[in-house]
Amino acid sequence: MKDQLGSEDYRDPNLYDYHYNREDRLSKLDPNMRARLSGDLPKGFFRKNRALGIILADILLIALVGFVFLPVIRTGANGRLEGYSFALRGFSYGSKALVSLKVIKDRDQSGLPPDYTASFGLSSSDRTVEMQGALPKELKASMTLRTSLPLERRTTAVVCTVTLGKGHLKLKAKLQTE
Repeated sequence: MKDQLGSEDYRDPNLYDYHYNREDRLSKLDPNMRARLSGDLPKGFFRKNRALGIILADILLIALVGFVFLPVIRTGANGRLEGYSFALRGFSYGSKALVSLKVIKDRDQSGLPPDYTASFGLSSSDRTVEMQGALPKELKASMTLRTSLPLERRTTAVVCTVTLGKGHLKLKAKLQTE
């Protein structure tokens, strides 16, 4: 019956015979697609993404360098006392050391006097200058106290002792040069 030309099951012997072979079809795929279909994906966070790994390594290296060199670069000194933040900065200009002490009110504190006392000096000298400064009255407000001291050759830092109420705060900042 298959040999008769009019039957449904008739196949022409001159036509190609198509045979489906899944293994043959899969072998023609690229290796990444073959691994994805078989479930043999690379394990891990980056999944062979080298660019992402390099970017992450760069970010970590920059952060590490920043944390190592930040104390070396920092020239000022900061401290907190009785609800106030104090920031000491020193600059050398000619034969003088210019010193500033910035006070910022962080939180409300009751029972404190309205003024504080700051004693400025140089690291190479025992001579000090004592000044009175007014405390800021509003939250996050700031006040700055400035003075100048005669500069000596071997001076590298400015020191300041702040007295507020019964508390004392000692700050030491490197002098920034011109």
